[in-house]
Amino acid sequence: MSAAENMTSGLSVEECAAYWVMRLGAQDCGPADRAAFEAWRRESPDHEAAWRRAEGALSAVDAHIGHPQLDALTEEVLRDTEPRRASRWPAVAAAAAVFVTLVGVTAFVLDRDLVGAPEPDDVIVAEAPVDLYQTMVGERSSVVLTDGTTLSLNTNSRVEVRYSAARRDIRLLQGQALFEVASAPDRPFVVQAGDRRIVALGTEFDVRYDDAVGVQVTLLEGLVAIDGTVEPLDAVENPPNPVQDDAIELVPGEQFSVQDEAISVEAANLEETTSWRHGRLVFRDRPLVDVIAEVNRYTTTPIILDSDPRLARVRVSGVFDAGRTASFVLAMETLHPVHFEPTEDGGRTILRWQG
Repeated sequence: MSAAENMTSGLSVEECAAYWVMRLGAQDCGPADRAAFEAWRRESPDHEAAWRRAEGALSAVDAHIGHPQLDALTEEVLRDTEPRRASRWPAVAAAAAVFVTLVGVTAFVLDRDLVGAPEPDDVIVAEAPVDLYQTMVGERSSVVLTDGTTLSLNTNSRVEVRYSAARRDIRLLQGQALFEVASAPDRPFVVQAGDRRIVALGTEFDVRYDDAVGVQVTLLEGLVAIDGTVEPLDAVENPPNPVQDDAIELVPGEQFSVQDEAISVEAANLEETTSWRHGRLVFRDRPLVDVIAEVNRYTTTPIILDSDPRLARVRVSGVFDAGRTASFVLAMETLHPVHFEPTEDGGRTILRWQG
């Protein structure tokens, strides 16, 4: 019996669902936990239904935290369940039982109109909550989302995450993100970047969206479909067909790019594309101007090229630490007849040809 099965042994279906809601959101949740959850969820339609109810209930609890009546009832629930939580149950499983009871408390509060619920003729449909994840220049970040998907953000990136029972909706507002998507065939994973929409099921892919490349999608594993659908903000509540008939499908190792309406699909250099996850920049015979543009993504003191045409003929190969501009400058001055000079205000560095 697995550790997760030990944790949930003796729990009701509702309590198991609550356990998984809490476990998948924990910082130490790993691949084994996510695999155990998927196995449990697929065992029965009742498990899937309970999971969705638990997710919705958690949002309801979150939405009303702080209300006096709910706080008072919560304290009562905690007192009543203290003997159960003090038993030999694992802490998370005990907390799941408390959570299930709190779900009932929340339903009671809403039903009794204690939190100002609208009248039947004036029902308001709550939107799925939106979570914002972002990094500053030079920063990287990684987070496990509630479904077990791993979201990794590169430098200067912003992502909105909005999950509903029907779909997992992501908006890459700027920058670069890598998605290791947890499999959920009945719940499409959709990423909007600029005027492109990427639909994935159980896959791993990298998306970049900025002025330098436009929209760029690199597939590492699985399958993605890319189309030109621009969805409204309420698309989670009223989703269009997940995959359009004219969508472009990628196979692992391919890279899709679109800039100024010019579309291309070609073999990707996966090492270069994904090296940022390990804090490195990898270049293979790249023009210096392209290399400088990439290095500048990770620093607040950008490098600018002098107008000398000889610089345009310089090509660069090597591996550099992202954000360590000084080491890059030293390598360039060692390998090429170039020289770096800071501007008077110190805000930029000028790269000049020397000789």
